[in-house]
Amino acid sequence: MKLSIRSGLRRRDFVQWIGGAAFALPCLELFELQARAQTAKQARCAVFIYTNDGMHPPAFFPRTPDPTASPTLSPLAPFKSKVLLLGAPVGADGYPMANQGITYNMKPAQHRANICFTGSKVMLPLNGDQFNAVNRGDGPSIDFAIAQQVQKGVPPLLLAMHPIGGDTPSDVTYDLGGNPQTRLSTPMAISGAVFGGLGVGGAAGAAAAAAALKEQTAVSNFLTARFGTLRSQLSKTDQNVIDQHLAAVRTYETQRSSLLDMQMNPSTGCAAPSSAMVPTDAASTASGADTQFLSPFIMDTVALAFNCGQTKVATVSFGYPGGGGAGGLRMPWLGFSDAQHGVSHNNGDPVQAGKYAKMNQWTIGQVAYLMGQLAKIATAGGTLLDETVIYLVNRHGDGNLHTNHALPSILCGGAGGYFKMGVNMMLPTTSPTKVLISIAHAMGVPLASFGSGAFADTMPVPGIAA
Repeated sequence: MKLSIRSGLRRRDFVQWIGGAAFALPCLELFELQARAQTAKQARCAVFIYTNDGMHPPAFFPRTPDPTASPTLSPLAPFKSKVLLLGAPVGADGYPMANQGITYNMKPAQHRANICFTGSKVMLPLNGDQFNAVNRGDGPSIDFAIAQQVQKGVPPLLLAMHPIGGDTPSDVTYDLGGNPQTRLSTPMAISGAVFGGLGVGGAAGAAAAAAALKEQTAVSNFLTARFGTLRSQLSKTDQNVIDQHLAAVRTYETQRSSLLDMQMNPSTGCAAPSSAMVPTDAASTASGADTQFLSPFIMDTVALAFNCGQTKVATVSFGYPGGGGAGGLRMPWLGFSDAQHGVSHNNGDPVQAGKYAKMNQWTIGQVAYLMGQLAKIATAGGTLLDETVIYLVNRHGDGNLHTNHALPSILCGGAGGYFKMGVNMMLPTTSPTKVLISIAHAMGVPLASFGSGAFADTMPVPGIAA
């Protein structure tokens, strides 16, 4: 840096001026988006999606570099440049090669939904009283580990469609102590928990937003005056630096003011999405018909919660493992009422396998719907989709055989430019815990290790970063 020759201002003085201004910032998050754009590639938000019963491999895995070139993944085609398939080499029969792709280091016990986001060695009890048991783990799920850092310990948003049922444990989210966490699964509970402080009766939230806006205006005015005074004592080059900094302040102020205004006036954008289409009668819940409308409501909630600053981390789960053909999601709007668990064990029957593939495709379509909603939200760096990473994973590879290799795993969104998107990455044997570590790194959380026992790991997926 070269200071003006005509000025008596020394470099040390300049640093002191800058430091004085910096101390006016209420927190380092003030320039979060601008700083990220100018430094490391990093995601702002993360969504973890769990779906059970595997996928029908021939319909899921494409044989080309296009990560959306398969029937199951085709709903993601409009967002192909923001999809990374963590795939595997595929044989002539359409099935992935044994022990290729995302594969556990050792075969875990069956029906272990808890392992997907924890990499835990704990084998939960399988017994008739499992719904009254505390299926405790030995550490947090990845969403809690990330939330601990990026939102100062505030828990992630946990949402679900039909989170209980069947005959096996279906816990997927755990706090720092390894305690299983409840997922919100009804429109009323979700709206109240997520938007209660922003909707009708949210006077306290509105007052807090008004106070924050007042504080922000004072800070911004101070910074503008401080740097304005300093500007006249600098060279042209350094004046440009100051001008760029003030421009960043104004960009942030505009964006943050808009958000605070929404919080003060929920009708402008931070009210809960409408749940009028979601049936709540017992018959619709029993038949699974509610899921067709509950899922979009949940995805809308995630997008709005991100946009309104309610959370940066969310987890969504589809159904429960079920068992014996009786459990799992049902999708009667597809033209049949079979449970997903039942059609996953199709024994090669083409009719049942076709139903299985259609159900998988619908679920992927909900990921595409979420991406579309995030893409509609403009941010300083582009769209909220550009700044979000979405991870969908499944406990099994082929649900028919309960395989533990080639787990259906996709990363979606821009992830702040952190990942190599738009490709089908055909991986050799790769621990799923490496994917969890990779996502943490993308969110700016440099985990040194994650998981326990044989499922622990210390490294991200090789070659995954852009």
